[in-house]
Amino acid sequence: MELVAKKESIGNLFPNMIKLLSTHETLILSTEAVERVFSQVQLIVTEHRNRLEVQTTNRLLIIKLNTSSHTDVDMRKVVTAFLEKNRRIT
Repeated sequence: MELVAKKESIGNLFPNMIKLLSTHETLILSTEAVERVFSQVQLIVTEHRNRLEVQTTNRLLIIKLNTSSHTDVDMRKVVTAFLEKNRRIT
């Protein structure tokens, strides 16, 4: 990185500039992933699915971010886990 290589010469003249540029580079890198997650959450929580619990939304988001297609999910395991839960509706 050029900034690291020139840090001593620039840092002596403009010490606050090094801090500002370092903070700027960090913020750009850190917000990209967060924006991507928010975009995915907007696809999950829609106007028609606005009553999802936080835990359900988190689980759907984990599935969305960690799978490339629906074939990556073993539906037999999903159905088995669903059937083992106690249903509230009788």
